[in-house]
Amino acid sequence: MSTSIENASEECSVEESKSQNLVALSESSYHDSSHNRDKTLLNKYIDRILDDFPTPSERYYDIRLVTSEDRKCYFGEVGDQCIMFHSNKICIVTLAPSHPVISQDKEITGIEFSFEGDSKIDRTTCQPRGKRKRGGQKLRKNSPICGILCSDGSKYIVTACIGSKLIEINRNIMNDHSIIKKKPLSSGYIAIIQPNEWAKLNDLKAGFPKLS
Repeated sequence: MSTSIENASEECSVEESKSQNLVALSESSYHDSSHNRDKTLLNKYIDRILDDFPTPSERYYDIRLVTSEDRKCYFGEVGDQCIMFHSNKICIVTLAPSHPVISQDKEITGIEFSFEGDSKIDRTTCQPRGKRKRGGQKLRKNSPICGILCSDGSKYIVTACIGSKLIEINRNIMNDHSIIKKKPLSSGYIAIIQPNEWAKLNDLKAGFPKLS
């Protein structure tokens, strides 16, 4: 009987040691990763349940910064944006924490999803169908997705940033403008898009720095 108890105790000790080693390895890997940057802009706009545990936005998306430098849009001024790349071949378009609407804490008074150019564009009518998202509106990198109107009279156009197809817009921001500023990297996103050339996406991402 005593031998059985000793063996069971030894097995428990071994399993406990393995578990501790795995936890230590996991924590080491996480602390060495690009996610754990407590003093960065990224941390300020990420809501973690636990301080040392990455959110889904950090775990499943490669978040890249697209600066306003050398970017133009016919419909108005642009600001810094983020493209959140997911491995399932979709991307999320958001404002970057450095965008004037967020960094200058501007009051948002309205969101526009329609534009008058050579023809009228209305992003709210986009209704893609099937796995290939047929019917999704085609977007060039400078194509407007929405316009953000501010109380100081400024207007910022959110563009696609990459050649893609519009999958959906975030209708929640139409009713609650504040989440664009409070949670730009989660529920305050602008739109979901599908890149045109996923095979060449690594080359495309290389041109955008990681958000840190």
